Amino acid sequence: MDPVQKLMPNPNVTVRGIGVMEKCTFCVQRINAARFRAANEDRPIGRGEVLTACQQACPARAILLR
Repeated sequence: MDPVQKLMPNPNVTVRGIGVMEKCTFCVQRINAARFRAANEDRPIGRGEVLTACQQACPARAILLR
């Protein structure tokens, strides 16, 4: 058995079919960081303050969260 096949029966990894991806968590770490900064400054999170990774990576700026 080659090294890749040895990794396949890992119970900690969910195997998805081709073209299926996991649900997005909307970059919970980025949201929490913005929440922490706002709390330290005693203010609400401002509009546009949280930028998800997919928004940041999109060259066409096609991804908007409202």
